[in-house]
Amino acid sequence: MRGSKEITLHQQMMDMIESDVFVCSLVNKGSIKVATAVLKQGDVRIGNDAGLMHLAVAVKTSPIAIFGLSNQKTEGP
Repeated sequence: MRGSKEITLHQQMMDMIESDVFVCSLVNKGSIKVATAVLKQGDVRIGNDAGLMHLAVAVKTSPIAIFGLSNQKTEGP
């Protein structure tokens, strides 16, 4: 289950998207089979370096992966 802060942040990010292109979020929806089927239909997947990025590559959907530090206090400069 996602935390309430994550749910609020996700909704804020979705609300900021201005695009004539269809944008889809699968947060808390479906299954890995559904996610794979949706990824297969797309041209590009934008997101963090996680399992869905690897699924996108597996179904030949171009990934744009966002890599970030997990803990800037221990991993930062």
